[in-house]
Amino acid sequence: GVDLHQYTDQGRCRGIGSGIDLNRLTGAKKESWFTGDVSNVSTKKYTVTFQTETKYKVVRYGGNSVYNSACGPASLCNALRAAGIADVNLLTMCKLAVSCGARVDGGTDMAALLKAASERYGFSFTATYKNADLRKHLQAGGTAILHAGSAYPLFSNGGHFVSAVSVSGDTITVLD
Repeated sequence: GVDLHQYTDQGRCRGIGSGIDLNRLTGAKKESWFTGDVSNVSTKKYTVTFQTETKYKVVRYGGNSVYNSACGPASLCNALRAAGIADVNLLTMCKLAVSCGARVDGGTDMAALLKAASERYGFSFTATYKNADLRKHLQAGGTAILHAGSAYPLFSNGGHFVSAVSVSGDTITVLD
C-alpha cells in the first residue's frame, strides 16, 4: 500500500507564488520514517524553478503545456543551478528540449536533453540505478535528475522528474 500520498500540487504557502505539493500519511509509517533525523540536514537555500506556476498553463511545450509536461526541463534547470553550472530559464530549457528532439509525446527524453545541455553548458553526466552511486555523487557535490518512472504514476502515466541536490546522512534533498 501507499504510505505517503500527494493529494494536490495546488497547495498554498506564503512566499511561494505557485502551487505546492501537499501530502498526507496514509499507511502505518510515522512522519519520522520519511524525514529521519533532520537535525543534521543542510539549511542551504535553493532557488527553485517550478513548472507549475499558473503562467505556464498557457505556454506550449510540444503538444501540451509547460505546466503539465515540463518536469524534465524544470528538474534540469534546478540541478544546474544547484551545482553552480548555469542559471537557465525554464522556457530556454524547454526550447532546447524541442530543438534537440527531446520533447516527446508525454514529456521529455532526458537522455537527449542531457546530451544537448551538456554540450551547451559544459558538464558531463552518466546514468545509474544504484543508490550507492547516487549517494557518492551527491556527497562529492554533484546533482542528479531522478525519474519516478511509469510504474509510479505521480502526475502522468510517463513518470515524473525531480532534482536531487544534496545528501546528509540518510536524507536526500529533492527539488520538485
